[in-house]
Amino acid sequence: MEFSYANYDKLKFDIALEEEGDVHARLYIRIKEVRIAIHIIEQAVRNTLYARTKKEERSSLKKNSCAIGITEGWRGEIVLFSFTTDSSGNIRQS
Repeated sequence: MEFSYANYDKLKFDIALEEEGDVHARLYIRIKEVRIAIHIIEQAVRNTLYARTKKEERSSLKKNSCAIGITEGWRGEIVLFSFTTDSSGNIRQS
């Protein structure tokens, strides 16, 4: 199964690289990756908040439906059952 990612084409980020291959270089790559990840999250949050403030772009949830999330884990796919909606399209509290 392959799913596209929503806004990756709108996010700007660098790839963490180092010339050396020693322990220090690998550590510094991890530090760079964390900084890049924070930058990506900040961009995604800004884009999401901006989109949700536009009234014409708001969408409602389908009535009597459910949401399932799929992600990649270290042992394979992880499937999550997120929520269900009621007859009004609101998230059902259980």
